[in-house]
Amino acid sequence: MTKIIEHFGLISKEEKLSKITDAIVPNTGVYEAKAPYPGYYDYFQKEEKPLYIYLTTKTKYSSEKIIRSSYEIQEYLDCKFSIAWGTIKIYHKKYNVIRILGLENYGQIKPLQEEYIKHGIEPRKTSKKKIKAQSIIKLHKLFQLIKIEDDVYFDNIEKFHAYFYIPKELTWEQFLAITKKVKYNWDKSMFDATVGYFYTDFKLQDIIRIYNKNIDKEYLQLIKEKYLSEINR
Repeated sequence: MTKIIEHFGLISKEEKLSKITDAIVPNTGVYEAKAPYPGYYDYFQKEEKPLYIYLTTKTKYSSEKIIRSSYEIQEYLDCKFSIAWGTIKIYHKKYNVIRILGLENYGQIKPLQEEYIKHGIEPRKTSKKKIKAQSIIKLHKLFQLIKIEDDVYFDNIEKFHAYFYIPKELTWEQFLAITKKVKYNWDKSMFDATVGYFYTDFKLQDIIRIYNKNIDKEYLQLIKEKYLSEINR
C-alpha cells in the first residue's frame, strides 16, 4: 500500500501573469498564469492550457480562514479545486492572493469570487487595465506526497511534480544561478524548477520542486545529483 505523507510548506517561483478582465466580479484583480512552467514549456508546446488562477484579496487572511472557506465553497458549488495562498509581486507591488487550480472553465471564476465574498474574504479592487508581466510568486500550501526514497517525493495531487531535499536555504538569486548551471550544456534539461520548503519534524526543510511530464525516479535522481553538486561547491 502506498503511504501518503502530508506536509505544510511554501513554494517560490517566477512566472508571467496576465490580468483577466472579463467574466469576473467587476473591478477586481484576477490573474492567470498562461505558461505556469516556463522552464519546461520553453522546449515543448503546451498540449493544454492549465487553469492557474490567482484571486487577489483586500487584505491578508489567515490560513484557517482560507482553508475552511474553500472547503465549504467546494461543497456548496459541487466544484473540486485545490488552493494555495500567499503573494504575487508585479511591478514592485505585492498583492495577497488565493491561487485556484483545477477549475473546468472561466465561467466558474465569478461564482467562486462571489462565494468567497459571502465567506468574508473580500477581493482587492482594481482598474480594468490589462496587465501582462513577470511576477515573483510565493505560495503557502498543503502538500500530499508519495515517498519514493529518502528525501525524494512525488506529488499525489499535482501530476508531474516531484521534490527533493537540499541541505540549505537558497536565496532566489542563488537558486536562479544554480539552476542555470544545472541546465547548461545538458541534453536532459527539459524541466521547470522552483524552490521552497516543507515544515516537517518541527523545522523547515528546504526543497526543490521539479516539473516534467515524463518525470520518473531515475530522471529525478539525475537532477538531484546535479543540484547537490552545485549547492555543495
